[in-house]
Amino acid sequence: MGKKCKIIIDFNIKQEENFMSDKVDVGTSMAKLGKEMPRVFAGFSRFAGEVLKEDALSTKTKELITVGLAIGLNCEYCIRFHVPKAVAAGANKAEILEAAGCAMMMGGGPATTYAAVVLLEVLDELDVK
Repeated sequence: MGKKCKIIIDFNIKQEENFMSDKVDVGTSMAKLGKEMPRVFAGFSRFAGEVLKEDALSTKTKELITVGLAIGLNCEYCIRFHVPKAVAAGANKAEILEAAGCAMMMGGGPATTYAAVVLLEVLDELDVK
């Protein structure tokens, strides 16, 4: 039980850099969950880290896929977490919106409302061009 788990994905977003600070601090919440469930969370973190590594698909492409899935699954926190990661991986606004378009086609009305409300808000907050 005394073993410490190494978190591979960096959920430690600095408060002053966290554009969601007035809503939910996902980084802090994920870190808290990791402390509550260290074995499970460490496994999830390792898994996610491996999935998002550069391989046949670039990290940027994988993050665009995660944004599309987040929209299709109507997961506001996932959108707010993965859009900045996609931008950091080199995605621009047009690419992110194109991924959103695919999600909207597959997810119908609910996905479209998440793209219209949450995605556009996040892109504006990040000033993505």
